[in-house]
Amino acid sequence: MYLFMSFKSLKKLMVLDVSYSSSLTRAPNFFGLKNLEELRFSDCQNLEELDKSLGCLDKLEKLYLDNCERLWRFPLEVVGKL
Repeated sequence: MYLFMSFKSLKKLMVLDVSYSSSLTRAPNFFGLKNLEELRFSDCQNLEELDKSLGCLDKLEKLYLDNCERLWRFPLEVVGKL
């Protein structure tokens, strides 16, 4: 399952928690979430990849990926920004 949301109306969102989403396999495109400070994917055991748009989250301070056992794709351009 792919998490699909329209983030246009969520411009002020600061925390997004989709922890324990067992059917989530790919993270969405994060463009439009300019104020996001915290992103939680904890215990999303079927999550396999994160979108490279994660790098556009300039205010992101916390990223939780604990127990995401199948995660194999993490955008390298994001590493330097976190």
